[in-house]
Amino acid sequence: MDSTAQQGTDRFLARVDEISSARVIGQVPGDPCELKMSARQSGQAIQLVTDPVRDCNGNAVPDGTIVTFTETYSGNLSTVDVPLKHGIAEVQMAGHNGAIISVASGVVLGNQIRWEK
Repeated sequence: MDSTAQQGTDRFLARVDEISSARVIGQVPGDPCELKMSARQSGQAIQLVTDPVRDCNGNAVPDGTIVTFTETYSGNLSTVDVPLKHGIAEVQMAGHNGAIISVASGVVLGNQIRWEK
């Protein structure tokens, strides 16, 4: 079942003649849909921050969802897994000159940045 347009609880009531049964279902966001990050210089490092992470219906993805930042440079690879906090993932990485930096969560790949000092 896809995520709903809004998160929260839904109450369902099934009734046949005199018999009824109520169910409360907690609706939660789906997987992240679009990931977008930005980068800025922070001393000798690079500060990477995602936009607020949402599912395809616009619901905020829960805190604790893992976002992976990857930096590829000169045949090397650095990866950092960061949990969402208040809907945003943030990390500092080395930011090597000419590095390609990408962001992903689950099967969703976000934008890439080519870092030039």
